[in-house]
Amino acid sequence: MERLEQRDGKLAVLTPKQKQALAEIDRKLQARLAEVEILAQKDLADLLAAQPAEDQSEKIRRREEQKTADLARIRAEAEAEKERVRRGS
Repeated sequence: MERLEQRDGKLAVLTPKQKQALAEIDRKLQARLAEVEILAQKDLADLLAAQPAEDQSEKIRRREEQKTADLARIRAEAEAEKERVRRGS
């Protein structure tokens, strides 16, 4: 799918090099998101193995908040990188 962006009041078509760079950013993004999810699941399993869930509720909540923050940060970083590519920087 070809992506168009408004630039100085005109539509700018992405170059093949930009499209390739954006696709690479998306591949890396998906890998990083998967890594965070897997590590979070492992952390949760470790917490639950150590003690019952009711004893770990605060740690579980903090870990979930950390995971959410990590995912948001990774997505924001990827979007910023995409913007740089779109602008040709």
